[in-house]
Amino acid sequence: MAKSVEDKVAVAERLLTLAREYGLPDEDLFVDCLTFTLGSGEEEFRASAMATIDAIRTLHERHPKINTLLGLSNVSFGLRPAARQVLNSVFLEAAREAGLTSAIVHATKLRPRSAVDPALWTIAEDLVFDRRRFATQ
Repeated sequence: MAKSVEDKVAVAERLLTLAREYGLPDEDLFVDCLTFTLGSGEEEFRASAMATIDAIRTLHERHPKINTLLGLSNVSFGLRPAARQVLNSVFLEAAREAGLTSAIVHATKLRPRSAVDPALWTIAEDLVFDRRRFATQ
């Protein structure tokens, strides 16, 4: 599974090339840019949400007719339910802004921004966008 933006885009573009060779039009294709959990605490996955969002944005710019798809809750796997709702909601908003066209999601597990405490929304955004803050900053 591709982790970096470059690898995600390269895999998607190989898929697009093959699909086009078989005569499939771009608008009939769905590309899953895959995301990894931010709840693992593992350093290698800290920027995984941003890599997914950036890959969606890049594919949307290069191939505006293709559809992008995400299994949304993967990003929050391992977290408590309340935290998952907020993180999934923030991630979905960011992915949609980048060009996401489809998501596999349990709609009752999302919360609109207006229903989330702004401080919690900011914390989730910091996690999604890998905005680190250290005591010395």
